[in-house]
Amino acid sequence: MEPDAIKDGESLEAWLQDRPPEDAMAIAHRTALRVHSLWSGAMDSEWARKADLTALPVLRLYLTSGVARKYPTPEVKAASTAAGAASASATADRAASSASTAAAEIWEQIRIDAAALLAGLDLSQRPLWSDTPPDWFTVADRNARAIWAKAPEPWHFWLRWWDGVLSGQQLDWELQKAVALIAEEEWRAGPERVAKRIAEIEARLALANTDNAETIEANPETGKLRLVPTSRLPDDIATYARRKISRALDLFGDTASNQYTAISPDLGVLRAAIDDAANMPVELLDACASTSRRVAQRAAQGECPSPEQDPMLRDFLTRIREAGADILAHDPATQQVLERRNAILGNAALIEGRATLLAGIEAVVPNTEGRLAITLVLDATNATDPATDTDDRKASSYRLVGRLIRIAKWVAVGTAGIGGAVVGTKEVLEAIPIIQASPIFQEAVKIAMRYLGF
Repeated sequence: MEPDAIKDGESLEAWLQDRPPEDAMAIAHRTALRVHSLWSGAMDSEWARKADLTALPVLRLYLTSGVARKYPTPEVKAASTAAGAASASATADRAASSASTAAAEIWEQIRIDAAALLAGLDLSQRPLWSDTPPDWFTVADRNARAIWAKAPEPWHFWLRWWDGVLSGQQLDWELQKAVALIAEEEWRAGPERVAKRIAEIEARLALANTDNAETIEANPETGKLRLVPTSRLPDDIATYARRKISRALDLFGDTASNQYTAISPDLGVLRAAIDDAANMPVELLDACASTSRRVAQRAAQGECPSPEQDPMLRDFLTRIREAGADILAHDPATQQVLERRNAILGNAALIEGRATLLAGIEAVVPNTEGRLAITLVLDATNATDPATDTDDRKASSYRLVGRLIRIAKWVAVGTAGIGGAVVGTKEVLEAIPIIQASPIFQEAVKIAMRYLGF
């Protein structure tokens, strides 16, 4: 039976007989979501309050049902049951009965969903509507957003979740799973309490997702924040890698001249990386990778000789690539950092918030020292510049948002510090309120969280 033959409940049931149970769940879930706006646009009405179908219980139900499809574990299934599966059909029935004109569009979408399932596609990654949503949906959705806008803070997460459902660009599934597993007593306490728990979940995930094999601690002697690596290469490998990079640079002497003048800035980046004794393995690797990309790009644009035709450039690139490979092969922490970095999809939040981010960095830099003070400025500049090489911008963005979040965390926990720092001196205690009192820094942290999808 082809999806085009689906016309009503009976034909849908016949089509589903040859499909796994998960397909029925997916179609039922998306159908309920399509009529969700008809309810949500009237969630202030008397019937919704009497049926306990106010915003939070219904949103919890939809989110938890979606998570249960993605993670069919016992704990998630229990959470879905606790959310009240029976309410889904009650909400859908009430909404559908109030708008018979919705039926034709909804059945058309069911047929499209069925065809997508036959093609092996993940419905959760597809827009809720295959084309422009019908007017009845758009009007109801606009009404719902107006209701939520009356108290934006408790509904901030849910609006982002709903936008993800509509577009097929779902919020991070680990985040959704953690929200689904919020304790029952927290849900009963109301939207403000749940919003607080969601903010805590997002902060925890943001810290985990941006772990750059480093901590931020306060220097008890100066009261300023500094980077402290949590991984290091074996001494022999570290020495060997730095030596190999140094010998690659020695090919050009102190400055590149003649046909190699164009790569002088790239060589400078590499020299700065190995001259900094505090540079972490992942940053040495980034410097090697960035220099390699930049030289290849310059050659492609005719700014310098082609490495394929120039033995010295070819030798140079071979050495720094081998050094990078050695670092990656011998430092599991660096491997994990790259995995976490590559897993972040990112967005335009940093570029769009450029002015605020740069001002926020300017506000906090006087309270930092060493490599942290230097890289905050450099990374903020690169991360917010759309002209920066894509890979370089991604690396800078990852470092920047991770460090901003960790500074905010350190300030929030006060003298407890991060990573076992020795804190409590007069200088350290003075640094905390200075950062706390900076509204522009707090806005910069919010932009960093938006970049991560939170």
